[in-house]
Amino acid sequence: AFVSVEAPAGELACFMVSDGSDRPCRLHFRVPSLLHAQIFPRLAVGLSIERAELVWDSLDISAAEMDR
Repeated sequence: AFVSVEAPAGELACFMVSDGSDRPCRLHFRVPSLLHAQIFPRLAVGLSIERAELVWDSLDISAAEMDR
């Protein structure tokens, strides 16, 4: 099953796979902050430290979402 809902910073997705038992064999959450953090290295190429910091701050990354 795949379910996605709108979150404040993007789309929150949940993917679950079952093998027929009473517990899921795979459960994966995809949070918006993870996607934003993954694109940062491409956005920061060639920027100074000060400008890279501004780009990082503009991505609106939530530490609580990243700490799973």
